Amino acid sequence: MYFQLYRSKVRFYRKFGGTSHARLAKTLLALAYAPRWLAATLGSPFAAGLRRQARVFRRLLVALPGM
Repeated sequence: MYFQLYRSKVRFYRKFGGTSHARLAKTLLALAYAPRWLAATLGSPFAAGLRRQARVFRRLLVALPGM
């Protein structure tokens, strides 16, 4: 869900704002989700639900440059 949502948002920024706006959006998304990924990764041994969130956040962070 996150992956498709943010892919659409980056596409929107690219279409209506150009490449620079899309790059800025990807940078801001990476800055927003990197701490969430880190927190979920560090907390995953203590809560099983965080393991799934960490995988989702990591997938999003890995996919951002190619969006």
